[in-house]
Amino acid sequence: MKPIEELLLNDALYQKDTFTVEEHELLFNLKHYRGTIDYHCSECNSSSTFEGTNRELVIGGHRIPTFRDLRNRFSSNYNVVEQQLLNQYYFVETECTRDRSHKSMFFFKVTDDTIEKVGQYPSLAALNQPMIQKYRPVLSEEKYKEFNRAVGLTTHGVGIGSFVYLRRIFEDLIEEAHKVAQQEEGWNNDDFIRGRMDEKIELLKHHLPSFLSENKMIYGILSKGIHELSENECLEYFPIMKVGIELMLDEKLEELEKKKKQDEVKKALSSIQSKIKKNEA
Repeated sequence: MKPIEELLLNDALYQKDTFTVEEHELLFNLKHYRGTIDYHCSECNSSSTFEGTNRELVIGGHRIPTFRDLRNRFSSNYNVVEQQLLNQYYFVETECTRDRSHKSMFFFKVTDDTIEKVGQYPSLAALNQPMIQKYRPVLSEEKYKEFNRAVGLTTHGVGIGSFVYLRRIFEDLIEEAHKVAQQEEGWNNDDFIRGRMDEKIELLKHHLPSFLSENKMIYGILSKGIHELSENECLEYFPIMKVGIELMLDEKLEELEKKKKQDEVKKALSSIQSKIKKNEA
């Protein structure tokens, strides 16, 4: 079973995760969640800390704040523990600590051995929107929309379709580097066209984000997801695939910011030099 933060912020709707008896404590902590977690507040329109508001467990007038307390209290009758945790729906609410009226809600269906997110507000796409928005300077308008669609599809439990859009973004990064490489003397375009994707990446490695060059398998996983993996498998792997794409785009953002600073300094130095020459004249 995933950590609570991943269940709340990464799991798509109708994605099932299994758990064992040893993980019943995680279920207890989710059902009675009162921890803190940082993510984007769509109403504040900024990052914020959210705090769980779920009530503590009370049985027979006795407060039972932890799973250990529950287990110890019913050590001779574990069925009571299971009755508190299994075969029911969980409602998890969190409040923005900037403004307590800003709330997030998550709904889970729990069986004997699976947990499935069946509802959420705000949507997974809304929570991810600010993170995606920062990549707008290094994505075309079309690819920016496709990145949004990839996340949006996972919100509705569509894993294979989300992989399609992530792979298109990956391919766009390759083609962008290809256009630059074509301008170089000695570039052999026939070798590039005939090559497999890992061979193309090797040919373009000096023009690609280092994370992409060092993790060629991302493309293979995305392709396998589209052609062979199930919806649930794609949904399970989507968060790490998404982060992989983001790391590539992070490098492009850093390079863009570096170039911007260099251009600003060059312009400023030129201006200073002109002033010095003018004063010397």
